[in-house]
Amino acid sequence: MFSIYYRMKHKELWLKTRKEWLQKNPPNHQNYYVCHYCNKWVDASIITLDHKESRSSRPDLRYDLNNLVPACYECNFKKGSQKYDKFKDS
Repeated sequence: MFSIYYRMKHKELWLKTRKEWLQKNPPNHQNYYVCHYCNKWVDASIITLDHKESRSSRPDLRYDLNNLVPACYECNFKKGSQKYDKFKDS
């Protein structure tokens, strides 16, 4: 029972954080973001947010808006929980 409650609470907090980040960082006038890693233009409807410092290594930054960057799905998936600097430089 506890794990279901925790997952629901986490999902609520994540959706709130995502919404806040998107409001504070709107897409360009054509409704696109630029992937932080590959510089590809990504439609706002499919943009993902990546944690620069991974949730596994820095759980305290999970909901920190300054720890989030826009990323295309491919880059977000490839980065996984790698260190930000290591992935950015590759």
